[in-house]
Amino acid sequence: MPPLRPVHLADYAAHYAVAEDGRIFSLRRRLFLRPARSRGGYWNVGLHVDGAASTVTVHRLVACAWLEPGPVGAQINHKDGDKGNNHASNLEWVTPLENTRHALATGLAPHRLGETNPNARWTAAQVEYIRSFPYKHGLFSKLARELGTAPCSIRYAYYWWGGNPRPYKR
Repeated sequence: MPPLRPVHLADYAAHYAVAEDGRIFSLRRRLFLRPARSRGGYWNVGLHVDGAASTVTVHRLVACAWLEPGPVGAQINHKDGDKGNNHASNLEWVTPLENTRHALATGLAPHRLGETNPNARWTAAQVEYIRSFPYKHGLFSKLARELGTAPCSIRYAYYWWGGNPRPYKR
């Protein structure tokens, strides 16, 4: 049997233990639990104490048992980007910003600018149409009425859309 450490989460320490490779052991039933994969790709296990059940991610249990305590608000990052690799050597505590940067740098999360962003209001063709006019007073209001939107949206598309800024004119 691999070395085990108690679960340092809520009241689970007396009931469950964690192996360094990410397996969760039930001290009461004397067996390793079978995890289930969530829709997001993370492994979860169901833990039961005094009739109360809760589902916990395996990587959180491993990090709490095998890593130094993380700072308040920290997230757990899988260094290799594999959500299924819950070995303690593959996990680290990071800030939310560091976690996002890691996901963008490794291609785990797409970096979407312009119309590829699901929150985009404009297509590239619409922005080119908006930008085709030379700036003059009242341009944003005129285009807003024509396109059925607010002047501030036109101003944003004119100057900043897609991370491609234009010189700002007043």
